[in-house]
Amino acid sequence: MVTIDAVLPGYSSVMSDNIEGGYAIAKCLLDRGHRRIGVIHGEDNNVTKRRLNGVYRAFREYGVQTDPIYFRTGRFHNTEDATRLTLEFMNLPNPPTAIMYQDDFAFIGGYIRWWTNWVFVSRRTSALRDMTVFTCHRSSAQSSPPICRMVQK
Repeated sequence: MVTIDAVLPGYSSVMSDNIEGGYAIAKCLLDRGHRRIGVIHGEDNNVTKRRLNGVYRAFREYGVQTDPIYFRTGRFHNTEDATRLTLEFMNLPNPPTAIMYQDDFAFIGGYIRWWTNWVFVSRRTSALRDMTVFTCHRSSAQSSPPICRMVQK
């Protein structure tokens, strides 16, 4: 047996570079001019801690405050959490202009919530200009808002 992103005694493991991944995906958004970035991260585990370390490093380099209001915990692979947390972000007085999701499933939940509430139902203009996702899939699909993907190999 081989584990992915988890170390178990007596087993081989393959580890993603979650620190550099978190850094790269945050830097992508910062380079695009975002300063209010919503981060929906996974549960308190080593993967989440490493990704957040990378995000915090990018924020420090760009002089961006890490306001706790823009950091929310959701369960990995859970569309319902991401749906709820996206709605919370979008209802803030100063909503984020970009949202980072912890995985494909969370992104799907968040994207559907954003699309149905802000585009289809209310037809309001959203502050959201970019979304990012940690993913295992390569996709050339165009979307609005644009999606930055951090593809894990």
